[in-house]
Amino acid sequence: MARIAAGGYAIGNYTFHRVRMTKISYAQRWRELRLTQQAVAPYGASLFRPPDGSHWYSSWLGTRLVGCDIGGWTAHIED
Repeated sequence: MARIAAGGYAIGNYTFHRVRMTKISYAQRWRELRLTQQAVAPYGASLFRPPDGSHWYSSWLGTRLVGCDIGGWTAHIED
């Protein structure tokens, strides 16, 4: 990741295990956000994009608590 960040690319939080935030418990969502944020924080990561674009209010809140904003897209995609 250091090489990617040094190349000027943004590093973001996408969950640690690439799980759908709407399919897991609050505790699991919190764990996914924290684990990933701990890994990417040294590279200035402050953006979270939920896998498949799916999230609940509680995942938005958890995202804010780990210091991230939520990013998304305007077109339908399948990731």
